[in-house]
Formats: sequence, C-alpha cells, structure tokens
Amino acid sequence: MSTIAKIKPSHIRADIDKNSFNEKDNTIEVVFATGTPVRRHDWYSGTNYNEVLEISEKAIDFSRLKNGASVLNAHNSYKLESVIGVVVDAWISNSEARAKVRLSEEPEDATIVNKVKKGIIRNISVGYDVLEYTIIDNADEQIPTWTATRWQPMELSFVPVPADPNANVRNQEQDFITAKIVNPINTMEEKQRNQPVTKTQPIAEHTPAKSEVVNVEEIRKSAIADERKRVSDITEACKRAGLPTEIGTKLIAEGKTVDQARAEIIDEVAKRANPAPVSANVQITGEDEADQIRSAIITGIVERANPGSEKDFSQNEKAKLFRNMRLLDLAKDRLRAKGEKFALLSEQEIVKRAFATTDFPDLLSSAFSRSLRRYYDAVVDDWSFIARQETATDFREKTGVKVDGAVTFEEIPEGGEYRESPILQNEKATIKLKKYGRKYSITDIAIINDDLSVFSRLPRIMAIGAQQFQSQAVWDNIISNKNAWDGTALFHTSHKNLATDSGDKKAPEEANLAKARAAMRKQKSPAGNTLNIVPRYLIVPPDLEVTALKLVTAVLANATGSVNVFANAFEVKVINQFTDTKAWYLAADPNEITADGIVYAYLNGQPGLRTESRVNFDTDSLEVKGSMAFATAIWGWQGWFKNPGQ
Repeated sequence: MSTIAKIKPSHIRADIDKNSFNEKDNTIEVVFATGTPVRRHDWYSGTNYNEVLEISEKAIDFSRLKNGASVLNAHNSYKLESVIGVVVDAWISNSEARAKVRLSEEPEDATIVNKVKKGIIRNISVGYDVLEYTIIDNADEQIPTWTATRWQPMELSFVPVPADPNANVRNQEQDFITAKIVNPINTMEEKQRNQPVTKTQPIAEHTPAKSEVVNVEEIRKSAIADERKRVSDITEACKRAGLPTEIGTKLIAEGKTVDQARAEIIDEVAKRANPAPVSANVQITGEDEADQIRSAIITGIVERANPGSEKDFSQNEKAKLFRNMRLLDLAKDRLRAKGEKFALLSEQEIVKRAFATTDFPDLLSSAFSRSLRRYYDAVVDDWSFIARQETATDFREKTGVKVDGAVTFEEIPEGGEYRESPILQNEKATIKLKKYGRKYSITDIAIINDDLSVFSRLPRIMAIGAQQFQSQAVWDNIISNKNAWDGTALFHTSHKNLATDSGDKKAPEEANLAKARAAMRKQKSPAGNTLNIVPRYLIVPPDLEVTALKLVTAVLANATGSVNVFANAFEVKVINQFTDTKAWYLAADPNEITADGIVYAYLNGQPGLRTESRVNFDTDSLEVKGSMAFATAIWGWQGWFKNPGQ
C-alpha cells in the first residue's frame, strides 16, 4: 500500500564540470545529481531517513530543465534580476545527472559569470521536487533509505557553499509539498527478520512503535490547514496578477505547490505581456533554405517600409509571410529560431537579447542598406557626365598620365623602326582619396515602436546627402574656378579657354558660341599637337535654360525660314548649383577625348556609398554607418571653355 510524506522542496550541492566552459557559446556543463545518500527529515512523521535520488530516465522528469529552466543566484527565485543563466539541455551520463548551462552576457551579471569562467565559483546547487519515494530498511542501518523513484529538477543555482553531496543544505523556509510513499515498511518487523525489503516483497501496514506515537488528528488538522492555505495563496496570487480564476483553479487541481504556482503565474503574465509572434511557419531544411528565409525577412521589412519598392514581392511567398510582422515580432521570431526563451523578458530585454544572440542586427542592417541603395541609385548624378573616373587602390596620392595628342599611325619603311608615341607621367596631376561618412542609430525604442522611418526616411536622407556631397565637390571645381595641376586657374587666358572680348561676353548666341567651339578645336597638347576637341555639352544656369534650348533647336524662333547651324549640336545641361546667372560653359565628353580634364576617384572595389553596422551595447541600438572614399581634381583644361556673360 502507499501513504504520503510531508517534506520540504530539496536542494543538493553539485559540481561544475572541470574544463567544460565553452567560450564560443558561453556554456558550461554541470553534474547536478548522483546516487549518493543524503540525510533528510520527514516532517510528516518526525523521523529521519537517508535520501537517494534514482538516476534513470524513468525516475527523473527533465521537462522543466529542457524547457529552459532558470539558473539563479543562490536560489533567489523571487527576483528576475537573480536569473543569471538558462539550462540548455539535461541528460544522464555515467550514472550522473548532467546539464548544459548558458551563462548570462549582461553587464550586471559579469562579476558572477567571470568567477565561474575563472573557476573561482565551482559549486552549483539543484532545487528539486520528489513525487514518489520507495522505502528500503537495511538491517545494518539505524535509519531507512528513501529512494526517490520519481523526481523533478526545478532550477539550478550558483552557490558559495563548497560541494558536499552528503550534506543537507535546505535551510530556507519554504512551503511543504506532498510525496507519495510506495511500499511503506514496518521497521520493527523487518529488523527482526534481519532482511532488507525490496520493491517486490509484500509489505505489512506500518504500525508506529511506542517511541513514535503520532497524533493522527493533529496531523489531519495540520494537513487541512496547509491545503486551505495553499488554495488561498494560489487564488490570491492569480488575482493580484490579473489572471482569470480558471488558471488558479487549474493550478490547484494539479496539486501545484505555492512556489510552483507562482512560477507558472509569472510565466503566464510574461506571455500575455510579450506574446510570441505569429510564426512564419517556414520549414528550414538546410543552409540554403536559411539564407532564403533571411532574404525573405529583409524583403518583407523593405516592402513594408517602402510599399511597392520590391519588384518581385508579389511572387515571393516567403517574404509575404514576414510582410505584416512588427519589428519587435521579428526580434521574437529570430529568438525563437535560435531556441532562445523570451517569455519572462521585457520588450527592451527582448531587443537586447536579439541584438546579442541572433542575426537580427544583420537583417536590419541589410534592410537599411537595400533601401539606401535604392534611393542612392535613384538620385540623378548631374555631375558624372563632365568628369572621368579614376580608380585608387589606397589612400596615397595617385599620379596621372598624360598622352601627347591622338595616337596616329605612321608608315614604317623596310627595315625601319617604330616610333614611340610620347606618353608621359604627369607628376603634378594628382588625386588623393579622403574618407567621408555619417552615422545613424536604430534604437531599441524605434523597434518597440515599430518606427519604419528608419528604413524609409533615414536611408533617403543619407542617399540624397551622399549624392549632393559628391555633386557639390565636383561642380565646385567649375564654380570656384580651382587651380589645375599647373597651378593656374582652370579657366584662364593662358589656357585659352576663357572669353575675354567684351563683345563676346554675353548670353549664348551663334557668334560667341562659334568662337568658343573654335577655341576648343584649336587646343594643343604639351608637345604642340592639335587635339581637335569637339564640345558636346552646353552647360548653363537655370536663368539661361530657355535661351540655350532655343539656340539648339532645329529652327530659330525669330526666323522660321533660317537654318540653325547649331541645331542638335549640343546637349543642354542645366545646373542648379550655378549661382552666377550669366556665365555659361562648353564641355567635351571626357570619355571621348585624349586630353585630361576633371577627374574623380573611389577606392577600388568600393564605388559610391557603402554601409557598415554594429550593435552599441551602451545605447541598446544598432548603429549604421554610411561612408565613402572619394576625391576630385583638375588634371586638364583643354576640354572646357567658359563665357562669363555680361
């Protein structure tokens, strides 16, 4: 037959496995239980006994440990701040109950965790409930042995007391729990037979010896009072937590202790405060599939922030699954995919954990970069048509090469030698890259508030700013008339590319346009060869736009029967940066002439704007940095002509 024992939830000390700390995933292995006997006390009958924990899959209920049981600071189960780790897995090996623990990476837990890593703290304690005992009374022992044949580990704790598996360290006041006794023995009869009782032997009903007189009525009253208090405490805990009464009723019916009920109530409150996201329910079958999921999440974020920006979104079924998930839900989804528990975490702690342990920062950074590139490529770069691109391999000064005129072919007489075209290194034509950039932060508050502007407005601002910066730098060569490599201003009489005759200094018209084009055709190379440069662009400020367009149309507006010699001869470029309302310019296509002009350069392999990101744990934010290595310089003047106007 069976009876019950009134006992307290137990703790035993155990050891941290030596040399088991894994720096890569911040885990450590512990042995939390063996079959070593420990002296205990039955608070129901007032007798002592030796407790043995059966180490077997049948006896141990690992469910709480494998579901992410907490690792505490010295069994302090009443404060969330006491949680300094989580149980990752638990198993049996070599007749020992073992667990793998992931340690906290939070700054406030660093002191304890570092002591564990260094081997200063080497003691761990397990808190457990026993659900069923089997009693064996050995003839050569003064007290019986109670074997826990059904028991459940509840939590693990780092403790300062040295490991002592033979010591009972239950010293705090806790609620009593009820354990079932299988095969209770009559100690006196069995001692007379001088034979140990096994589980298969018939056992007589236990009759206490005279020295063990038990007041049954007092025990009954005490048990009733304890049960009433348990029901009252659980009901009150549910009420204070604002949970439905049926949850309390369920916990009471399941026989949960007050501590067990409180733990489940806390879990339930946390779940309701931070509900798990609606899972995308996508099966990941391999690395390629995982990459597809990450790509789908990025597409979903960008499409939600910039509707219609993702061309293939309507055909991307995976991306549709993530399209309506809030940023905080995505953080939870990544934690879930990583196997992380977050039910007890606040929203800010969820974001912090997702930043620290998952690919969430990379996904946000990629979504930001994709939006940034979209805006950057959409901005018209109104300056690249006037300059030729150079590539720099580093940040050292790069020297230009000048070709002396067009390469012509000469007849080679029999036995004659080829004559080399003069290609010279121009030591004075240089360009040197400089680094430019800006930084923005995606904060935890922005994620909690689901602020999508970080993927729409911020990338747009950064993209436009980058293009305007480059545009201003290149056009400033023209506007400020900066010096060319020879130390003389780009537009200068010595360069023969500046209108000086007062009769020519006026708005574009046939006469002064003809003189400007002729001057460009007559430009010479350093060796005196004619370059025969043909201008392609007529560049004007907004104030001269209409005048310039009329000049290059097929028919003159005031003489419909006349032929316009400059019809379609130039492309009109209107530059908003030009504040001088009278000056206008002719320019050749830098890619169609042999002479150098205005050049610009990026670092090799990094054209234009690029982004990088990092998590800032001081501000709980993802910092996204936009940068470029860029430079512009004047390497020649022959492909340009300026008329100051009047």
